[in-house]
Amino acid sequence: MIVHRLCYMVKPGRINEVVQMIFEAGKASGFSGTSRVYTPVYGPFYKVCLELEFADQGECGKFWDEWWKLPTTPAHMKKWNELVESGGTSEIWVLRT
Repeated sequence: MIVHRLCYMVKPGRINEVVQMIFEAGKASGFSGTSRVYTPVYGPFYKVCLELEFADQGECGKFWDEWWKLPTTPAHMKKWNELVESGGTSEIWVLRT
């Protein structure tokens, strides 16, 4: 199993909007796997992390290929880019249990 972890630096005061957009994008994509959204209590201010679990990298790649083809993605990304700072991270982790 792998975890795709994406972390974003959010513009001040916009964390709640970003979290809401993540949940809406999850619904629009039909993602049925395990996902988590993290916001800081201690640590970097204005940071949001999303984790998505997949069986393997092929499933992860297929999900993102399909997500980028959704008709709602261009409008989502336009709004998203107004809320987040440039940069962030995208990591693939092997989940060992």
